[in-house]
Amino acid sequence: MIPNLLIAGAQKSGTSWLHRMLVHHPAFEMSRRKELSYFSLPEAAYDEGWGAYQENWSTSARWRGESTPHYFWKREGPFGPAQGPDVARRVATRLGADVDVLVSLRDPVSRAISGYWHNFSRGRFDLPTSLFQLAPSMGVIDLGFYRRHHEHWIRTLGAERVHVLLYDDLRADPRAFLAGALEALRAPVDDQAFWRAVPLDKVVHRKDWMAPIREARNPVTATEVAALLELYRDDIAYVEHLIGRDLSEWRDLDVLIARHVRS
Repeated sequence: MIPNLLIAGAQKSGTSWLHRMLVHHPAFEMSRRKELSYFSLPEAAYDEGWGAYQENWSTSARWRGESTPHYFWKREGPFGPAQGPDVARRVATRLGADVDVLVSLRDPVSRAISGYWHNFSRGRFDLPTSLFQLAPSMGVIDLGFYRRHHEHWIRTLGAERVHVLLYDDLRADPRAFLAGALEALRAPVDDQAFWRAVPLDKVVHRKDWMAPIREARNPVTATEVAALLELYRDDIAYVEHLIGRDLSEWRDLDVLIARHVRS
């Protein structure tokens, strides 16, 4: 079966949680494995893997989906890899006009720093490497240029197919965030059996095992946080205009430094 739903990003912005919640909804069949990364594969593997990719779905559920948070990435510029697949174009070619794309956005400074720790936890570098020294292929900085990524996706698929959510809303009210995702997809929201079954706080409030390491060895500086904020100011303004909401907290340097710099 061909999927018709992608949770495409952003990395470290609640995509795993959303995937796991939708598993419980009777109108959805989500891939058993998260981050299939099919549309990011090198050309040969992409061509050869189409049949195996479709085997992740076996039913005619209204929504058949997967989540790969680096799909929402138009690679270009000094902080991105020199080359890489055009994921949005591949999606349009393979999945056609029936596909819906969900994107959850987080303040890009916090997303970048969370991405930094994510890559550290995977053993991809050692401390005290600066996040500005990481390999562009990790996308730690480049994934936060939301305007570039969003404009490319809507040019390729159409704005009506790309639905933007906010990670802030997930943190504040998981149920409302999930209901908003369902409404964006025109999926049933009032299924009481679903709401009884879905474990809303299962991942949002999980134990942060990296906290002691960050407390003892965090190399992120206030200067780096300020530099990230300057890089992302245009993207923050773009998201504000896109969704019609004030995101001034995303630009609050004092809050960001207090959150991410070791005292």
